[in-house]
Amino acid sequence: MTAARTFAIRTARQLLSKLPLPMATPVDLPRAAPSPSPKCLAFKRLALVGRGAPDAAVLSDFLQDCGGRVEMGSSTDPADCVVAVLGERPSYDDLAGLHGSLSARVSALSKCGRVLIVSRCSSPVVTGGVHGFVRSLARELGRKGVTVNAVMSDDLSAACPLAAFLLSERASYISAQSLVMAPGAAPASTDAAPMLAVVTGASRGIGAAITRILAASGYRVAMLDVAQQAEQGQAVCDSLGGEPAGMSFVACDVRDDAAVERTLERVRSLSPLGTIDVLVNNAGITRDRTFAKMSPDAWGDVLGVDLGAVMHVTRRALTRMAPGGRIINVASVTGLSGNFGQTNYAAAKGGVVGFTLQAGRELESRGLCVTAVAPGLIETAMTDAMPAVQREIAKQLISLAQAGIPEDVAMAVEFLARRESWPLRGQALRVDGGMFFGP
Repeated sequence: MTAARTFAIRTARQLLSKLPLPMATPVDLPRAAPSPSPKCLAFKRLALVGRGAPDAAVLSDFLQDCGGRVEMGSSTDPADCVVAVLGERPSYDDLAGLHGSLSARVSALSKCGRVLIVSRCSSPVVTGGVHGFVRSLARELGRKGVTVNAVMSDDLSAACPLAAFLLSERASYISAQSLVMAPGAAPASTDAAPMLAVVTGASRGIGAAITRILAASGYRVAMLDVAQQAEQGQAVCDSLGGEPAGMSFVACDVRDDAAVERTLERVRSLSPLGTIDVLVNNAGITRDRTFAKMSPDAWGDVLGVDLGAVMHVTRRALTRMAPGGRIINVASVTGLSGNFGQTNYAAAKGGVVGFTLQAGRELESRGLCVTAVAPGLIETAMTDAMPAVQREIAKQLISLAQAGIPEDVAMAVEFLARRESWPLRGQALRVDGGMFFGP
């Protein structure tokens, strides 16, 4: 962080402190190392509570295999993570019992801890009640760096990998979400190292972070970006070992269908099998203006890059995707909740969410998993351009009272790139710190 930016933030907070509004001071969030570890919960104290805890041996065993120290019951002993497991057939009684199961444990929760509700899918009454509870508790505990989420799945064993991820430090900026997992076993996958990932908009910000995290996870990565970003993109590529390490940067305008076709045909040679295992549609731009003052070019450019390119890059990649391949689209919470002066961006990113849902359904029969991430306020060049006061106000509307970093989004993408993400097909995983608005 530059001295000028630090000064701007300090000044903005001083100005805001004079207003009759509560100002939260964020805590430093712990983040995991770039490379994923099978022991992602090492040394974590995990408390399993709730009516379904005694019957959740498969979950308890999985969390222990991830390095966690699991104990049962609702004692007042401190814990790093509290997991409330609802009964096998969740009902009103499970909702009514949340206070008794969680109250003591939550009060003794460590700073930057985790609260996770695990429920077998059931009636709208239970799922709606859990969602409302999670959203509210996340707001109450976020100032302590605590995240609160829920996982709903008929198959408890299928929910285990997602539960471990949300409890780990790879999900420090994911909060206030209720994720419903679809039934069905993941299709057969080639997943033989080294796997190939293609990332668009990969030269800087979130795209560069995704590239680094995937490379640290053992992927070969083909980085795509416009020619104007070639120098920056090649620098990222070289920092990861360049071509000898299976990394490649290719200048490609994702709006150019013919260029996309040529590029995908070229980069598939990085894979021993000539196929693409993971496609990340990350390229995006903004041209902010109120709708009344927005030019046709500003509207068309954003829709063309942020939505149109996602669709035709995906279409061109289909015949080159490996069996069990994953397609991950980078949307935005703006597409879910809207934002003043961003009708073009909101339309495009909302379209990405809808495309992900529809493509997830259509491509499931081909054995392809389509998901999305929806970043919130992330520290990038785009948010650096925001006025300091506006940025600080935005942070106060986030449960964790701070912006995320590109690596937060990248780690979510890396999880969705795993075979275990199959039950989340068609869904958008928000990486927004628990924003107060939106779904």
